[in-house]
Amino acid sequence: MPDKAAKHLKSAFALLTERTATTLEVSRANVWLFTDSSRSTLRCIDSYSFLTKLHSADGELNIEQVPNYIKALKQERVIRADDAATDVRTAEFREAYLPKHNIKSMLEAPIRQDGEVVGVICVEQIGNKRRWDDAEANFVATMSDFATMALLSHEKDLAESALIQAQKMESLGRLAGGIAHDFNNILMVLSGAVDTLQINGGDPELRQRMLVLMSDACERAQKLTRNLLAFGGKQNLDFKQISTHKLLSAIEGLTKGIIREDIQVHFIVGHTPYWFEGDQTQLEQVVLNLMINAMDAMPEGGKLTIEALAPDHNNLVGLAVIDTGTGISEDCIDRIFEPFYSTKGKLGTGLGLSISSGIVQQHNGTLECTSSSDKGTRFEMRVPRVSQRQEIGKKIEPDGENQNSRERMRILLVEDEESVRDIVSQMLSAIGYDVKIAQSAGHGLAILGQGCIDLVVSDVIMPDMRGPDLYQSALKKQPDLKALFVSGYSEELTTELTANSANVGYLSKPFTLAQLRSALGKLMESTGEN
Repeated sequence: MPDKAAKHLKSAFALLTERTATTLEVSRANVWLFTDSSRSTLRCIDSYSFLTKLHSADGELNIEQVPNYIKALKQERVIRADDAATDVRTAEFREAYLPKHNIKSMLEAPIRQDGEVVGVICVEQIGNKRRWDDAEANFVATMSDFATMALLSHEKDLAESALIQAQKMESLGRLAGGIAHDFNNILMVLSGAVDTLQINGGDPELRQRMLVLMSDACERAQKLTRNLLAFGGKQNLDFKQISTHKLLSAIEGLTKGIIREDIQVHFIVGHTPYWFEGDQTQLEQVVLNLMINAMDAMPEGGKLTIEALAPDHNNLVGLAVIDTGTGISEDCIDRIFEPFYSTKGKLGTGLGLSISSGIVQQHNGTLECTSSSDKGTRFEMRVPRVSQRQEIGKKIEPDGENQNSRERMRILLVEDEESVRDIVSQMLSAIGYDVKIAQSAGHGLAILGQGCIDLVVSDVIMPDMRGPDLYQSALKKQPDLKALFVSGYSEELTTELTANSANVGYLSKPFTLAQLRSALGKLMESTGEN
């Protein structure tokens, strides 16, 4: 923002000098500002030549060299020096500045802020003397007022930038604190279960109970990381064509049994289905979260409406969630999408709306709220509309359970993190694959060079080479090679590879053994191996 604000100020001064010189048909117009805290040096910010039609910005002036000029700026609204060399207010420029630029006449107007001179607009006539009239003097004085307004606007931009940055840091602080709290609870369960198993691991009933606790903790951690990726707009989404009718119908089915008896629910579908591309599961999560918030805002019951939205002026369609609850106060509504900001006290995590906003932004859409205390709230989720197209056909989901196929598959696991490498190799072996292990991309290429691999399971981000680059290199010698990329990041390049090749799959870390089996099964199905 500071760089952007500086560009805006420079553009404003460039426009000001150009308009001044053009209007007065004068040789040159300049803006000079004090750029040091001691206000001892004036620097040329912009200079426009009426003759060449070019802008420049060079030159400095030490005010100790021109005391009479500075005194006049402080005392007068405009300095009209028809003969700059003899006028006592500008004669101090006679030895150097005037002859260097062949300046004969000067018209100066100080730029003031809070009563102090912070700069000057300088109009210069080159080659011949010019007698300035009252209209010209008043015009330059007005231009100096515009310069003051530009400086005030610049300072406002800087202040807003600082405020926005402070708010971002505050949000990040709350985000980090909330993440640490949730992960510490998860780690407490895991470390406690490990310690318990080390002491009393011989008790089958206790061992099973600890394994269940550890599995639940892993699911909580996975959900938390998914939510964080959604909040940051970094999760992988499965985009398909959906209609507002289909999404609304799915949500109506999902909400059966969770709506309180004291709440009247109305689904308004409308006559026309509007189509868009999106991840239906994620958008369902957004609407369900909005509905839960709406119910929380109606502790004594009320009316909840979910309505399909026709295209707006930006051709965005979607759903609205409307309640008759307590509403959101003006001092809170601007903060509701901040992470870990909650109006529910200890009953809320403060992540729901942040995550929902992140999901909608990944769809290039908007999530907006209007509300007033005691009158209810309206959320509108909108995404870009698309033209309806016919689906070519549905993919058959493989079960991945063909043991003979798995025994034929020779898999290379490429993973630089030792602990992850060990556990994934155990999972692949448990499924029934013949597994070779590489601890780096370079090591993986060496094994691939031996020509004994059917499929690569590779990390995406590694120190020596990225997984997709390793795969592209291997394809030169083995065009039918399949690959499953696994990563804790949302990787655009990997997503593109997945979309463009039936031989490539993607699996987000962390994943379960069942998810790994399914992903590999899909790759085998796509090439007739299963």
